[in-house]
Amino acid sequence: TIALVDIGKTLFYQSHHIQKAYPYLRHRMASDAADPEDTDFAFCATEHLNDLDNYRFDLAINIASMQEMSPATIWHYFRFLRTNLNEMNLFYCFNREQKSLGNGVETEFLRYPWDEKDEYLVDEYCPWPAFFIGRLPTPKRPRLLGIGIPFVKHYDGKFRHRLAVMNTST
Repeated sequence: TIALVDIGKTLFYQSHHIQKAYPYLRHRMASDAADPEDTDFAFCATEHLNDLDNYRFDLAINIASMQEMSPATIWHYFRFLRTNLNEMNLFYCFNREQKSLGNGVETEFLRYPWDEKDEYLVDEYCPWPAFFIGRLPTPKRPRLLGIGIPFVKHYDGKFRHRLAVMNTST
């Protein structure tokens, strides 16, 4: 079973295209699939994370979304992971090193609720993100032959990634 957790609009897009790619597999909202054995893809809106309480996971992946969450929400996700990951597990986390969310709220990757008993298999700055596509022009954009490439921008911060075996005995 693969569980996808995301905000509503993005989750709708994911579910639509996964159903088109795998039409003969079982697709359900997590609230309608209490038994993980009854579904191949379980879709769960972020605000209904508890619909996955009956699930146990070997692998969890978070890419560039915890950086958008408040520290309290990040703590909630880590608690969920520690409760719902199997003892032998992997958690891949890729997010900005730090980010200001406004109103004085900041997130910092190294201050996520990691545990001293977590085992890090990879823990470093991520070399992959170089630029992104955006509509508005910016002076901080890649240049080719001294000319700024339209719509291409550099990120305004570094990214970290960590592959961890999470401590689930807390």
